[in-house]
Amino acid sequence: MKRILGVFLAVVMLISCVILTTVSVFAAETNVAIGSTVTSSGYFVEADPSEAPEMAVDGDVNTKWCARQEDVPDLDIVEEGHWIQLDLGKENVVSKVILRQASECERDIGSYEYNLVNVKMEVSVDGTEWFTLYDETELFEDIEGGEEFESYTKAFEPISIRYFKLTSTQPALDQLTIRLPEIEVYTAADGATPVTIQAAIDKINADKPTPTPTPATPTPAPVTPTPANTPAGSTNAPATSAPVKADEGGNTTLIIIIAVAAVAVIGGGCAAFFTMKKKKK
Repeated sequence: MKRILGVFLAVVMLISCVILTTVSVFAAETNVAIGSTVTSSGYFVEADPSEAPEMAVDGDVNTKWCARQEDVPDLDIVEEGHWIQLDLGKENVVSKVILRQASECERDIGSYEYNLVNVKMEVSVDGTEWFTLYDETELFEDIEGGEEFESYTKAFEPISIRYFKLTSTQPALDQLTIRLPEIEVYTAADGATPVTIQAAIDKINADKPTPTPTPATPTPAPVTPTPANTPAGSTNAPATSAPVKADEGGNTTLIIIIAVAAVAVIGGGCAAFFTMKKKKK
């Protein structure tokens, strides 16, 4: 009985340890972007409620950072792009970024045409040396409707960073206004060992699917018609078929066979005639 009780207590302790470990791991994924120091290319100053860049890191998906073309008159959006930069306050080991799209925001709910079409995400330790983590184009075409379209998630190897920057040269499907409700930057699980930023980028690139090359369609060689023989001195003469000569050798053979048969018949007739005549005598 004591042995059974001891085994039971050991199993209970083991299950408790697994549960506590699981809870601590999930609790470790913290959105460190909330409340971070933010700078941007500009924003819609007259908007009410506020659409300042701080709205992209306030933890509320129903507020947003918004900047129109007229809000950044000196910025070539197509070439340079709208941008927003986060200072997380200190180095953090992070492994996931989530962008909450405009169509998820209460004021733009369901407006998928307001979602980002392309985006570049950069990270830095000191704010001077930047590394491009992702440079994605045609997000609108890549993500198909529903909840998948509402947010854009990228997970990667744990890296230690302090600064995060997002740039978009095509912030919406048919206009140059950017609307971004929330940027979420999540820490890695407790105890995760960070790799170098370049190593994480190399892993991201290695995991990208290799596009299947489209086989080239062979071009058929042109067929040049062979012209009919044309008699010398004539032009545009229609092609004529030469008369087919009879097989002279074959005809000669046939004549000989017929002659031999005729001789044989005549000879046989004569022999029969003379034989009958002898019998009558």
